[in-house]
Amino acid sequence: MTSSMLIRVDFMDLKDPLGLLSDMLNGFRPIHVGMKYGDHYLSVPRNEPSCWRPYDVARRIVESKIVHSFEIDPPYHDPKLVALMGEGWVVDSGLRMFLTEWLHVGADLGMWSYKPNRVTCVGTISRQLRLAGLDIHSTTSFGLYRELMSMHSAGLATKTK
Repeated sequence: MTSSMLIRVDFMDLKDPLGLLSDMLNGFRPIHVGMKYGDHYLSVPRNEPSCWRPYDVARRIVESKIVHSFEIDPPYHDPKLVALMGEGWVVDSGLRMFLTEWLHVGADLGMWSYKPNRVTCVGTISRQLRLAGLDIHSTTSFGLYRELMSMHSAGLATKTK
């Protein structure tokens, strides 16, 4: 059984230093992630708590920055839980993300299981996808992209961009 709340995961290139660094290290520049859920959009901006916005408002801001998108019809889940758990996350400092990134990349590649706690846009979106019943484990944008590509190959997600 599937839910009636379609999910779209967007990978964005904000042309910022973190995206440039990611491009130099692993060739994947669109490291910022947002999520459309029904008629709302979850954004996890820097220095502000994450929040749901009406999609029509958010679309004007994110549309030109989107490089890759995946649409998913998730299994049956509790939309209220997904909505509540998306609110209030504040992204860690750029320095903390930079210092812990290699640990998360190694864990996403299966080299070890340790991942230090941190708050990032991709971590928040991955958590939301797990709450919606999807088998997502990545905490880096490239890892999440690879997992969604695998789902696309298996017919469980549609790559829309």
